[in-house]
Amino acid sequence: MAAAILVSLQTSGGLADVVYFHSPPRAAAESRIEGEVLDYTGHELRLRLPDGRERLLPGEHVARIETKRATEQLSGDRLLGEGRFEAAISALDKAAGQDRRPWVRREIRASKVRCLAALGRWREAGESFLQLLREDADTPYFKWIPLAWVPSTPSRAFRPAAEVWLRQTDHPAARLIAASHLLSTGRRGAALAALSELSNRDDRRIVALAKAQRWRTMAPSVTAAQIETWEALVERMPGDLQGGPYFVVGHAWAQHDKPRRAALALMHVPIFHPRQSRLAARCLLDSGEALERLGQTEAAARLYDEIVSRYGYTTAGKEAQSRIDAATTRKRRSRG
Repeated sequence: MAAAILVSLQTSGGLADVVYFHSPPRAAAESRIEGEVLDYTGHELRLRLPDGRERLLPGEHVARIETKRATEQLSGDRLLGEGRFEAAISALDKAAGQDRRPWVRREIRASKVRCLAALGRWREAGESFLQLLREDADTPYFKWIPLAWVPSTPSRAFRPAAEVWLRQTDHPAARLIAASHLLSTGRRGAALAALSELSNRDDRRIVALAKAQRWRTMAPSVTAAQIETWEALVERMPGDLQGGPYFVVGHAWAQHDKPRRAALALMHVPIFHPRQSRLAARCLLDSGEALERLGQTEAAARLYDEIVSRYGYTTAGKEAQSRIDAATTRKRRSRG
């Protein structure tokens, strides 16, 4: 009885956590409930109510949680949004050392994964993400898995870890991360073999992303009908995993000289997944190129302005600024 009274007093004093949820998970209406969040995983949320009873909510129903977070965590997330990733990591590390709640520490770790991936520190990002999975196999932060969607060469620091992960048949997420990064190397054959195996797993998150990663190598040779099939498959994927696959579909349309369809697919990422900053910025840049091919130069220019405004710290942001400067120079010369 005393414990229930204590919890009730905490609630009336404004110290309660507030959980917002949808039931069913994709319902438009949002409900709220107050109490103390005891744990939150991708499987379920455990909440102690003001009367001392516990209530369980399916993890997929949870929309967001309002709770008291350390100043350092709030600062870290703000710095992350500003593209100041090194400073964000420092703040998030301090926050992780202060907050003892496991579910909040996992939330902080997910933010750190985003920072490390944005900095191209793929080995550290992968290690941190895999630790997150060890703590919660059904993590609600699976969308931050640090996969490569844009072709690049793994660094010397990352390559050995990727080779080890590629051989870990009992750790599908590790294999998926490794294969995505090794597709652009001499290990493409081994990476494709791993992706083929992962495409037949039970975990639908792994299956969806492994299939989309395989498409990266198939885009130049498939038919328009096949790309339409891919697009339909992406639309049926879990919403928070669609960003990378839409990038692949957009580039497939671009390679088949379909700039309008390319732009439509690419624009899904900045509109619905704006926090995937590097990928969203690249999609805006490539959408601008597609619009220019359609003769819509003013619309393309607006996209370049948006990239500089929202993602100026990215490689795509710098390229967009260069295009804006070049266009300005051309206008001045034409007037002269």
